[in-house]
Amino acid sequence: MRFILDIIEKLDPYTGIMILALAVLITIFAGLSKSKRMGIFIIILNALSYAGALYMIIYSFGEYGPRTGFLIDLGLPELILSCIVLFCGLNVLFFISVSRFSGDSFIRMIILLTFSLFSILSLIMADNMIFVFTALTITILSIFTLVSSLDGGSAGSREAIGKFGIRAFLPAVLIFFGFSVLSGTGGTKSLSGYASIESAADPLLLISTIVFACAIYLYFFLYPFQGPFLKLVRRIDSSSVSVLWFLYMPAGIILLIKFGAFFNIFDGKNNIYGFTAVTILAFLNLFGAGIGAIRAVSLSRILSMFLLFEIGTVVLIRSLGSMDGMSGYFAGQYDLAVLVIILMVLLPLCLLIMLLEKNTGKDMLIGIGGLMYKNIYIGICSIILFLWWIAANIYIFPFEKFISGNGPMSYGLQGLVLFIGYIMALLLIAVNIFRVILVFFKKLPAAGGDKTISVPRIFYIYISVFVLLALSILIFVIIGKTGMGHDHLVIWGSRFDIFGNGN
Repeated sequence: MRFILDIIEKLDPYTGIMILALAVLITIFAGLSKSKRMGIFIIILNALSYAGALYMIIYSFGEYGPRTGFLIDLGLPELILSCIVLFCGLNVLFFISVSRFSGDSFIRMIILLTFSLFSILSLIMADNMIFVFTALTITILSIFTLVSSLDGGSAGSREAIGKFGIRAFLPAVLIFFGFSVLSGTGGTKSLSGYASIESAADPLLLISTIVFACAIYLYFFLYPFQGPFLKLVRRIDSSSVSVLWFLYMPAGIILLIKFGAFFNIFDGKNNIYGFTAVTILAFLNLFGAGIGAIRAVSLSRILSMFLLFEIGTVVLIRSLGSMDGMSGYFAGQYDLAVLVIILMVLLPLCLLIMLLEKNTGKDMLIGIGGLMYKNIYIGICSIILFLWWIAANIYIFPFEKFISGNGPMSYGLQGLVLFIGYIMALLLIAVNIFRVILVFFKKLPAAGGDKTISVPRIFYIYISVFVLLALSILIFVIIGKTGMGHDHLVIWGSRFDIFGNGN
């Protein structure tokens, strides 16, 4: 036992990703066999490797605490992000195993999935500029390759994947350029070294910050650059969509948190120019997502619009910094909360898309018509998740800043714009949600419309877990056991200053 502990101590903090690397190596050799039993073994092996990596990351943090070095910076935010990413990996493994187990390239998909987690975990802990760029490039490449492998092979999907790949690599190029400019300032080569910047005293620092902001904006395919992302979602199946939603997007939020300190330049108190620019971009995405969802007839496209709405919320929250000086670190706390909301709702609803594809061959909205009559349990669970999503977005936006004291006008015209604008955008999204719910209750045709949707038992368990978790969070928030303050989280009555230490 002491020998094992010595190995863990020497490999720390890379123990978790080394477990994933070992799983990839074993899968490569085990994949030479095409038997079904070997496929099941590979699924179990990789699932255990994700769980093992999760345990080792938590164990290492508890044993050795936060760590900083030449290449890495590990604190509580990085620990939470690592746990979330591995949880996403387990779910994507489940989706791929359900939909592609009998495929010829199943083993290759599992290898690419595990390698993607390997690169994302490296990105989370990376602090050195070269390490960050390398990890980001490998992450985008591995996710792009995984989506390509999951693709059915139609001409339209191949074209969409190609355009997506070209656009996805552009942010990496911009970040490399930003690092090159930042090096000209003669400062540190680590991102954590810029934790306390509040103004762009050096023009090169301002240029690099603008480049970083443009890179992250393009990474999320936000308006008006949403075309390649939405076309890709429309033309690929649900297993490929799960990779985009639960690997690609979380990696972008990781980037946003890592570069959050640089955006303090834009979010400085009374910075009317920063407030105007960020607010316009935020509302462009919030209202664009709402209007786009109204026009959409594909369920995956509608949910992708909801995802873009969440990213727009993240951008809008940063507008608050121009009014009360909220730092990029504290804004990162809201980023984590938005990421949890995305996973809580989209993970189980991705299952609904898989059911549509299985029963109708497409994920068109009309395919879930009469869901309350075809499968009432799945229908009720979906409605609960949609309504929880609305409640969570009402809670996540810091309304207490506007309804306490003198209300929105205590922040002047800026506060009134944010308050009214977000309410209108959220109402637009709520209309889309109730539109989907109404389709659930659509009356069925007299003949052949009462056919039930067959669902494997594991699907019932899967969606039930998320519904119970969502309801538990709602109850804990109501009774005051869980909540979020300006610079802290409350979990079961205990306060956690996740970003309070500057990590």
